[in-house]
Amino acid sequence: MNEHEINTLILCENIIAKEAHRELFGYDDSCYVISGMESIKKELIRLSRFRNIESLHICVSWTSLLELSTKDGALNRFNITELMKRAGLNEEEREIIKDFGINDIFPWLYYGRRFRVLRKLCNIVKDNIKRDMNLKLEIHLISEDIKQIVASTL
Repeated sequence: MNEHEINTLILCENIIAKEAHRELFGYDDSCYVISGMESIKKELIRLSRFRNIESLHICVSWTSLLELSTKDGALNRFNITELMKRAGLNEEEREIIKDFGINDIFPWLYYGRRFRVLRKLCNIVKDNIKRDMNLKLEIHLISEDIKQIVASTL
């Protein structure tokens, strides 16, 4: 473990997220905590009270990223439309996806090479979480299909 890893915590939604992150960044196994989405939210609340962590990475799937990007975690049509607008989709693009299911939006963005939107969504989550925490924070979106990080705040 190197000195940068000592105060680093990586919260991963699942083992796929951990493996994708570890393959790319190579942190020591002791830095990783695997937990479901509800546990990530609880862990964030706990971490906001403790100051021994200097750097936090959060690795989540598409749906979890969307949940973290909304204030109440609700994934309704209005929240998704507003979120996509904030992330940079223009009116024409929002019209195209208006009837998509939540899980249909990600492939449309990813395979349509709209990586700026995916990065912006990661940054929206970062801004939402960082408000309550004084640490270095990075958000990573993973694709469970290809088992890789596909967007990040880095």
